[in-house]
Amino acid sequence: MATLFENIRNLFTTKETKAKKESPIVHYSSLGYDVSTKISYNDLATDGYQQNAIVYRCINEIANNASRVKIELFNGEQLVENHPILDLLYNPSPTQSQVEFFQGLYTYLLISGNSYILSVGGDRQPPTELYNLRPDRLRIRTGKRAMPLAYEYLISGQVVDSYEVDQAT
Repeated sequence: MATLFENIRNLFTTKETKAKKESPIVHYSSLGYDVSTKISYNDLATDGYQQNAIVYRCINEIANNASRVKIELFNGEQLVENHPILDLLYNPSPTQSQVEFFQGLYTYLLISGNSYILSVGGDRQPPTELYNLRPDRLRIRTGKRAMPLAYEYLISGQVVDSYEVDQAT
């Protein structure tokens, strides 16, 4: 009887082995779609945001709703009603309201993964205006430390402004 079971086992093992050896290996690569990785901001903004209705809607819903969150300032447990930073966040610039400013901030963040804010004001004074900078136009100039030396703002590949980073603070 042992030989009968061995013959049956060999019969199935042989078929499985034959099937594995004779089975064609099928590999599909891209199936006619452009699968190249698009990592530039312009590609992401155009293909992923402007030309994709679902992504466009999702980003706009998140940015619109997040920008309408009421900003509150606390000193410990106490709510601070009046403060210069609240005034700045409610009116970040002469050309943008709080909602428009934060919509831009969240939209840049969701499309590129980064958001940069330029604060305008004196060197030792608190900022008086805030502006969103396009993330694709910023280049980080690195140094030997983990802290960047500067942020350079580029237009058409040319540095039009450089924002030095105070290494001490």
